[in-house]
Amino acid sequence: QQPQRLFALGDVADDHGEDATFETISPTIRLLKERNWLIRYVYRETNLRGDRNLYYGYTRDSSGKFVWFLCDDDVLDVGQAISYLESVREINPLVAICGFAQGKRNHQSGNQLGNRVRLIQDFPEAVGYLTQYPKTTAYLLRRCPEMNLDTVFERWDRTLYSWIGISISLLAAKPSEGVLLYPTIVA
Repeated sequence: QQPQRLFALGDVADDHGEDATFETISPTIRLLKERNWLIRYVYRETNLRGDRNLYYGYTRDSSGKFVWFLCDDDVLDVGQAISYLESVREINPLVAICGFAQGKRNHQSGNQLGNRVRLIQDFPEAVGYLTQYPKTTAYLLRRCPEMNLDTVFERWDRTLYSWIGISISLLAAKPSEGVLLYPTIVA
């Protein structure tokens, strides 16, 4: 019998990096697979830049229920990250953002979202949080493959669309589903 998967990471996208990304992350991928994580490495033949790379990660590459945007310089406290993911799984929001502090000793920079988990279902208030805290580490989105955002993305590509735009577009279509705010984790 196959062990149950706790989490699945559907996409590690290498945006045509020239820094031996695959060789660097291969040991981590191997370790996660040994622990029953589903990992898929995607190498982009051309550099898509941040916005298009993130958008393709959400709409084309990922296959799980949620997509959590992390960048190559994000280092997470695993225990805090698991607690965040468990809250997301339990509440099932359309969009989730977590507070974060850069480094265990440097808590001055980051998003401070309070000390409790809460769901914001008021559209203007939710958009306010999304635009006030534009940091990729914080964003986790529920995949909505039934929604085609391609025309919206093409119109706003090369602007500040990326994770903020995807989130706002999703909320505009389903405003009552809201944004989950999660307390600070260390990144």
